[in-house]
Amino acid sequence: MPNNRSRNRGFTLVEMLVVLAIIAVLIGLLLPAVMAAVNSARRSQIALEISQLAQALEAYKNHFGDYPPSMGEDYSPANRANTAVERHLRKCFPKISPAAKEGFYNAIDPSSGGQRLDQGEALVMWLSQIRKDPRNPFDLSSDNRHVFYDFDQTRLVDEDGDDFPAYRAKHAKNTCFIYMESKTYGAHAPGNMPAMAETTTDPLLHVRPYCLDITSTPIKAVNPTSFQIICAGQDGEFSNDTSVLKVFPGGGNYDEADQDNITNFSDGYRLQDKIP
Repeated sequence: MPNNRSRNRGFTLVEMLVVLAIIAVLIGLLLPAVMAAVNSARRSQIALEISQLAQALEAYKNHFGDYPPSMGEDYSPANRANTAVERHLRKCFPKISPAAKEGFYNAIDPSSGGQRLDQGEALVMWLSQIRKDPRNPFDLSSDNRHVFYDFDQTRLVDEDGDDFPAYRAKHAKNTCFIYMESKTYGAHAPGNMPAMAETTTDPLLHVRPYCLDITSTPIKAVNPTSFQIICAGQDGEFSNDTSVLKVFPGGGNYDEADQDNITNFSDGYRLQDKIP
């Protein structure tokens, strides 16, 4: 008679341990590939949003005839006539009333009791908060606005409490997109940096325009007649050193925080991926 006990024998402890070891090895082999795929998908999402923001800025220019300034200048009464903002207002909003212009300057001039807009806040303001009233385009109480980009309201943040929100990037920790327009590249110096996350003083959350060549006179910037959009990437850090200018694509003066940045001039790649 056949021995049923031998036929129905289950796994031994040793066999189960072997199976578990094989599964652990397979997971160990697959996990890096899975994480690489996840990170690649996240970078693609960041790059796509940068591309969409760039298209919105082009739409703004097509409508008004100029790229919006990215702020950062001295808007005190004695200096306003010399700013890129003043030139922009004269070109794009020639019918603005004197009272509306004065109110706008007072709102963005700390010496007049206003709040300094940083580069992230400027991006949101110009693309979504300009009123369809040529006499008073900066009345934020009105819903009748030009909307060049439909910002996700859940990612609009006002960490410094100045009533001007910036736009938090997906997959970049707490940092927001930075916008710098070519006519105001020079205004974005280390002493006038944007606040890009939960803290307004963290030097790891700062950025300056990237350059093609810093040995020439004058210095050649990337996108010298348009703009730069910069995301901190998945590490959530723009740069550890804002005292020097960074060279793209060569990587001159890059630090570890620069490497992961994604921009509108790096074709959707991280800056480290574009170094020759």
